[in-house]
Amino acid sequence: MSKKRAFNIADFIYGVIKVFTYLYNVKASQLNTMHNPIKNQTTLYLAYDDNHYRIGGSHSFGEDLTDFWKFFSDYLKTELGDTIKELIAHALFPKDKEVFADRLIDAFYWFGEASKDINESAQTIKLVTAMERIVTDPKEDNGKVSENFSKRTSSMISRFHGECNKWGQYSTDIYNERSNLVHGSQGLHKSYGHSLGFNRFELAYKAILSACVLFNEIGLETPATKNKIQKFFKNICEIKPLKNTFGSDET
Repeated sequence: MSKKRAFNIADFIYGVIKVFTYLYNVKASQLNTMHNPIKNQTTLYLAYDDNHYRIGGSHSFGEDLTDFWKFFSDYLKTELGDTIKELIAHALFPKDKEVFADRLIDAFYWFGEASKDINESAQTIKLVTAMERIVTDPKEDNGKVSENFSKRTSSMISRFHGECNKWGQYSTDIYNERSNLVHGSQGLHKSYGHSLGFNRFELAYKAILSACVLFNEIGLETPATKNKIQKFFKNICEIKPLKNTFGSDET
């Protein structure tokens, strides 16, 4: 295995852990990979007041993650944990043709990348990319990409958390914001942060974990062809929501 691919797998596993830190509702900002450390723990600045210069600053101390690691370890013993282990095995020995497991692996990877970024606009772009890898087929009609993104994302999440209309609106809003950023109608240098009135990371982690359960039902090694993807989401969008199985319904 090449060093580059080993780093990519490490970043995927990092993304898995970060998804569960958001599920557990712990910041865990001290978590990072050795090959890509996060250097934002200390902030120093120069200020001038009362005719004097002074240096100010702050330091972010790490949280005690003992309870989180137990929570994460317990989750790995569940059916969802078995799915995570299958994804790791697939990442180590990938197939030539894309399967549904590849889409989940990339989604976790991009979620991890978003959690590392301190720029909120970049976070939005990466979180939408994570969800797009789950719900979007590159060969689909461009005129329906936005509509399908919102409908499919909300249908997956609402299977376990209900409130399909709420998740649909959130999905539409974050997709539109991403489009404005990427296609130039909103300047990054003029942005003061995202204008969305909800937790973007919650939307993304619930979409990813919902997809883990639902993709596992059809088989992680199932080829991710256009017909398979469209048939899968057609069925998901027609099925009534299930009982909540993971996470909080709080926004």
